[in-house]
Amino acid sequence: MRHISKEAMLAKQEAKGNLGVFVAETIHNSVGFYEMPIEDEATFYSLLYPSNPQSRLLAPLKSAKDHYYTLGEVVDRMIENKWTFEALAKGEVDGDYRTDFFMPMMPILNSYDHEKAQYVLIRPIGERSRYYCPKGLFYIEDGAHRTLVTAYLLKTKQIDFQPLIYHFIQPQQHKNWLERLLL
Repeated sequence: MRHISKEAMLAKQEAKGNLGVFVAETIHNSVGFYEMPIEDEATFYSLLYPSNPQSRLLAPLKSAKDHYYTLGEVVDRMIENKWTFEALAKGEVDGDYRTDFFMPMMPILNSYDHEKAQYVLIRPIGERSRYYCPKGLFYIEDGAHRTLVTAYLLKTKQIDFQPLIYHFIQPQQHKNWLERLLL
């Protein structure tokens, strides 16, 4: 993990076309900025996928507080149920999700570019997340579409794994995270 400046992170996010209001505000409100290599599939699959109403089918609620899944678990669920991005984008799968969440994945899938899969924004997971999903290492803050497509292509053997560089942010509430990690 290599420390970078806030300005460098903002510039790289902008250069990749990822610098919307949410990403800019998230970076501005953080206290630590790093480039983090994801050098193996196991680490990549251990990212926590953001469970939300738009994609509840992929990451259903286990209980009122337990709705955390690793990226690997989410893609395994897709493969096990034979769900494709095309079917999800067209609303051809029964379940709790929104088709508009999956529509942006179609261009990523149809013209996959490893370079565009870089610089996903990740952050530390909190204690509750760690409790409910002990296999999870980091939370995907922004870039869920790119990571999900990449994981699906890897698991279905359509691409080979290549190392990725992700942007790791240290939000204010996790300002002591790195120190705890290094102890």
